[in-house]
Amino acid sequence: PVENCIVAVVKVKGKPISTYPNDENLDFQLSSAQAYAEAYHNIRNKIKICLSNYKKINGKISIFGSGHSSCTAINVLGLDEVIDLIIDDDVNKQTMFMPGTKLQIIAPSELLSEGIKLCIFAVKPEIEDKLIAKHHKFIENGGIFMSFSPASKYSVYFHLDLLCAKNSKCIITLLGPCNLILSTYKFLNRIALTYFSKLFHISL
Repeated sequence: PVENCIVAVVKVKGKPISTYPNDENLDFQLSSAQAYAEAYHNIRNKIKICLSNYKKINGKISIFGSGHSSCTAINVLGLDEVIDLIIDDDVNKQTMFMPGTKLQIIAPSELLSEGIKLCIFAVKPEIEDKLIAKHHKFIENGGIFMSFSPASKYSVYFHLDLLCAKNSKCIITLLGPCNLILSTYKFLNRIALTYFSKLFHISL
């Protein structure tokens, strides 16, 4: 789940139930943790390199949302030197700074005035479309929205290769079911990216 878990304290009636996981579940959890640990540094480095390359070519990068998801992504992935600003519509947070960084939190109205080119969501995927509709002028002016959530159809993880392309000046945003995204993405990834000079939105 994206949000925090709800914990319930209960008392079992009748025969006690073992709270220990069986061997199969335990092996699965351990293998998942091992796979995460082994992949962490590679993913972290690739995201930093991709975003750094994109920033050098295109311009400023911001994160939309200053909650725990944003704070975790920036600090765990070490993106404080890659991200320029944090966007949040909560006036109580604006002018404050993201914990663990020197990144200032600003109002969404400054998406355009600050010259931001890429804005990455760190909010619930369910509200991303509403935010995009609300800030459509950002897209009309060449801005791009993506998301840190793997569950989002705008997930940045679908576009890492495009972000890493040093000569690429465009991002192809794929909207649709994951299987269609992946199959289309593999096809598009074989196309010479330097032939694209504009932002394309492809709806599946």
